[in-house]
Amino acid sequence: MWFFNKKADDALWEESNRKVIALARENNADEALAVAKELYEYSVKAYGKKHEKTIKAINNLGYILTKKKD
Repeated sequence: MWFFNKKADDALWEESNRKVIALARENNADEALAVAKELYEYSVKAYGKKHEKTIKAINNLGYILTKKKD
């Protein structure tokens, strides 16, 4: 069975989350959306569907999709 390295997972998640936020602030919605989707998929695998980080990743997706509609 393969286990996640929590410390490495957290660092990778934080780095990706910062990238999503930065891209969204730069109005680069397409790239932000691509990274946000990867972050969500990673979060589900690393933490599970109900984890706080996964919920934040979903929130990021919603924010970017809303911003992209505008």
